[in-house]
Amino acid sequence: MLDASRGTGKRRKAAVRAGLIFSVILAAGTTAPRAANALCCSCSSCGGAAFCVDAVPNSLDCANLCVAAGCNGTVFNTGDVCEHGCDGAPEVATATPSITPTSTPSRTPSRTPTTTPSSTPSHTGTVTHTATASLTATNSSTPTITPTLGPTGTATTSPTITPTATITPISQLGGKVRYYSDNGPVPGVDVALIGVPPGMETTDANGNYGFPSVPSNFTIQPTKQDDFENAVSALDATLVLQFQAGLISFSSDQKLAGDVTGNGTVTALDATRILQFQAGLLPRFAVAETCQSDWLFRPEAAAVPNQTPVQPQISTGNCVKGAIMYSNFNPPATQQDFVAILFGDTSGNWPNPVPTLTPTPGP
Repeated sequence: MLDASRGTGKRRKAAVRAGLIFSVILAAGTTAPRAANALCCSCSSCGGAAFCVDAVPNSLDCANLCVAAGCNGTVFNTGDVCEHGCDGAPEVATATPSITPTSTPSRTPSRTPTTTPSSTPSHTGTVTHTATASLTATNSSTPTITPTLGPTGTATTSPTITPTATITPISQLGGKVRYYSDNGPVPGVDVALIGVPPGMETTDANGNYGFPSVPSNFTIQPTKQDDFENAVSALDATLVLQFQAGLISFSSDQKLAGDVTGNGTVTALDATRILQFQAGLLPRFAVAETCQSDWLFRPEAAAVPNQTPVQPQISTGNCVKGAIMYSNFNPPATQQDFVAILFGDTSGNWPNPVPTLTPTPGP
């Protein structure tokens, strides 16, 4: 808290007016108020625009007030209940939240790779994990007639079937797309083959993809649109605020998921954008527009000769999508996998919906 800002009526009124800008967002997307009477917060890193405010229900309100004042940094203390108020005002009663989970479907992914490739190219993303062609016996050959002598000395004939072997081709390159938090399969991913000739395959229900033929020099690069499955919520915004305040740490994949503004950092502004998106006030994240994909993909492939993984990178106005480059490719190659990251899903709960917080009046 900033003691110097106490009693400064003008700054307090400006902060309240700024908070009204985001009232629609908070009504639709914030979590329930804390059990504490109030929360003190102040802006930081904004050159004189700092202020202290009490009676806000949670840190998301703090963040929105600071963002509205042109400051992306927040300072708040979850253990400070602001007894008698930051500025001497009486304590403000708040509601006690109770958690009422909504439907929580579970996902039991099937991880069994398909081992029956088709002899013709298809777009089902079937992957074969063996480099040995399978032999299939068929009975389509012409019977060989072998004469035998019956008891009367009369020659009779009986057919003898000689099977012939046929070879079924396998994919020259294949792999799997898994989600970053639980390694679950991600279907519906478009895996583009950039080369001559170009190609496109889509992952199946098990997250598998495969190319029946590939050129010598090419690049594969996945993209995916939509399919949020209610995974982006106010919970993700709260985690962003906690990370920005130093209360929790993020993995490198969570940082990529949380940078929805696409400026290379995770700040309270990203939390606000997540709330706007969850409330339907933001049609698409800025980073998704830049990357032309609502998802990001990190290569995690088995090493093969002449292979160059390209790691995803985000900066202001620029997006390097994850990919794998191949030169003088010698097929076949399997386990050319990718890790999928949904923008905004810092909690990593895709595709399971999250519980909603329903406040109930206090005693």
